[in-house]
Amino acid sequence: MRSRVPNPSHPVRLALFVLFAGTAPAWGADPAPPPASPDTAAPPAEAVAAPPAQAIAAPPRPTVDAATMQRASALVYSRDVQRARAANSIDEVSATAGRIQRVAQRLILPTIRVNPNLRWAFAITVENEAIPVAYCLPGGRIIASTALIDRMRLTDDELAVVLAHAIAHAVAGHDADLAAQRLARSPNGIAADPNRTVLNLAEVLAQIVHTEPHGVDAERAADGISLDLLLRAGFDPRVAIEAWRKVARAGGAVPPGFLALNPTWPGRPDEIDAAVPAAIKAYQASLTPPAPPPAAPKAKKGKGQKAPAAG
Repeated sequence: MRSRVPNPSHPVRLALFVLFAGTAPAWGADPAPPPASPDTAAPPAEAVAAPPAQAIAAPPRPTVDAATMQRASALVYSRDVQRARAANSIDEVSATAGRIQRVAQRLILPTIRVNPNLRWAFAITVENEAIPVAYCLPGGRIIASTALIDRMRLTDDELAVVLAHAIAHAVAGHDADLAAQRLARSPNGIAADPNRTVLNLAEVLAQIVHTEPHGVDAERAADGISLDLLLRAGFDPRVAIEAWRKVARAGGAVPPGFLALNPTWPGRPDEIDAAVPAAIKAYQASLTPPAPPPAAPKAKKGKGQKAPAAG
C-alpha cells in the first residue's frame, strides 16, 4: 500500500506527521519486539527450527585419461604374451601364422584412416591354440589364434572379416569405455598413485576383454565399422555374410572363444547383407574429392559504360 505525504498547506496535519516521524521506526525496518513478560519462558534451543542446510555438491569423480588407458592396455597385452610364451604357444613361423599376420597388417592402415585421431601402437601376436581367438585391446594390440583357420576354415577374406570386427570394437571404444566406467565406480579404483590406477584398470580391462561377451548393439556397431575397414583394406565386404555363417556353425563344435565374446543371432548375415550396399556407397563417396566452389560471376559492364583506361 502506498503511503500518502501530508499536504504542507495543513499545519495540523504537518505537525502530526512530524510527531509520528520522530517516534516511528525507519521505513522497512522490523519493529522492535515487545519486552518479554517475566511469566513467559524462552523456548528451548531444540524447539528453534534450524535453517535448512545447503546441499553440498559432490566433487566430480575423476576420469580415466587416454594415456592411462593405453598403459593399462599395454600391460594386459604384455601379460597375455608372457602367458602364451610360458605355454610355448606363440606361433611366429607357420604358414597359418603368416596368413594371419598379413591380413592383420592390411587392416592396420585403413584403421588409422577411419579415425585419424587414433594414435595406436599396433601389434599382433599369433597363438597356436585349438580355440578360435581374436580380440583387439584399446590401442590396437591384437591377439589371434591359428584355430581361426585350422578349425573354422576361414579364407583370407573371411579371416579379414573376423579381425576387422575385433578391431572395430576397439575403434568404437566398447571395452575401453566399459572399463573406465567400472573403474570410476570402484571406491579405490582411481588411486592417488597413477601406477596403482593403471594396475587396477588393467585388471578390469582384462576381465572384460577375456570373459565378457559384447551386447547386440555393440556387435551391430562393430559390424558397420568392420565393413568400412574391409573396403578400405581392399577386401570384398560381401564375404562377411559367409564368414559369420561359418562362425555361427562353429558355435556348437568349437570351444568358447571368439564366438563366446561375439555372440551371433540367426538374422545377422541378412542384416550384414542389407548393410553392404550402403557401406559401399559411403566408401565411394569418401573417395570423391569435394567439388570446388563455383567461381564468382564476372561483373557485366553497363550499357554505355567505358572500361577504365589503363595506367
